[in-house]
Amino acid sequence: NADKAIISGTPKYTEKIFHEKLKKGDPYHGPFYPKTPEGVMKRIIRGMLPYKKPLGKKALKRVRVYREMPEEFKDRELKDFGAENKLRCKYITLSKLCERMGGK
Repeated sequence: NADKAIISGTPKYTEKIFHEKLKKGDPYHGPFYPKTPEGVMKRIIRGMLPYKKPLGKKALKRVRVYREMPEEFKDRELKDFGAENKLRCKYITLSKLCERMGGK
């Protein structure tokens, strides 16, 4: 679930980084940054892949990011890793970050 993804670090600093990315470029010519949690998550994953090469393109096409749990997986048992409880530093969820950036 992209909504519940956690970004460690102080929320102010994380927001500052994402706002700087949004300010870059021209609104008509890009670069265009997503403002929804699933779009931001997919863009982060794209940054980890060689998406300009054939293998990276194939891998990126196989990546599926959902905002909420899809119907086909709702009946399966979930593993809770409890990442929120293990973090001892400040953090922000991806959904809160997108709301503060003006997204949905």
